Amino acid sequence: MKEVTQALQIRHVFPTTAHHHSNGNTERTIRTLYNMLALSINDNQTNWNEMLPFATFAINAGPSATTRDSPFKIWIKNWPSFKKHVSRPTKTL
Repeated sequence: MKEVTQALQIRHVFPTTAHHHSNGNTERTIRTLYNMLALSINDNQTNWNEMLPFATFAINAGPSATTRDSPFKIWIKNWPSFKKHVSRPTKTL
């Protein structure tokens, strides 16, 4: 990691618990994910793992306030194919 960051002239800084604001984008994404799951899980909170792929897909498909593009568009240079990336959860009895 050190060689890569030096070659690309990147200053890599690790966030610490004492300076939790140093990783603001991650903190904001986690808060958004938490809020999305809170709205979509059942009352017993037993299906959060089934809803997690849908919430992460929604975050990755939506535009970022910082970049004005979605992470999907930045990473794969295209908008996601909903049929390819999303499938309905199966109901277990």
